[in-house]
Amino acid sequence: MPRKVENKVSEEGVKHLEDNIIKENTVNWSKAYKGEIIDLIGRTGMRGEAIHAIIRVAEGPDAGKIIRKNITGPIRKGDIILLRDTEISAMPIEKKE
Repeated sequence: MPRKVENKVSEEGVKHLEDNIIKENTVNWSKAYKGEIIDLIGRTGMRGEAIHAIIRVAEGPDAGKIIRKNITGPIRKGDIILLRDTEISAMPIEKKE
């Protein structure tokens, strides 16, 4: 902090300013629950960028619940992923025959 500002602000004010700077630079993580991928159904999305998967929620209030989710990124059957929300399930995709 520049000298001029320190001289104009009392010591308590400087401590208060330092606390605000620390709070601005912190990261707040959202709550996430573990889930295991049971089965991979297929690809979905306009360009097939998401994978439709069936997941068993391992922890949290919905532990043991089986849900469908669209997941982006590389995944395999048996992987453990973190779910932000376990209440909403994705709509089933219609397979082309």
